[in-house]
Amino acid sequence: MGHVNEDGTCHFYANGNLRQNISIIPHKETVIVHCSNSLQYFSSDFGLWDVALQLE
Repeated sequence: MGHVNEDGTCHFYANGNLRQNISIIPHKETVIVHCSNSLQYFSSDFGLWDVALQLE
């Protein structure tokens, strides 16, 4: 899936089986991968996008 941000940049993300996730942020030249093997929900206090927002 893709998303256009308010500043005109975009990012892409995919959600996989057992909470595996990937976020691609081209304008920050960043790929974040979360590998998991659990059906347990991880809290919204930790989100890949929140991590990406901390990057400069």
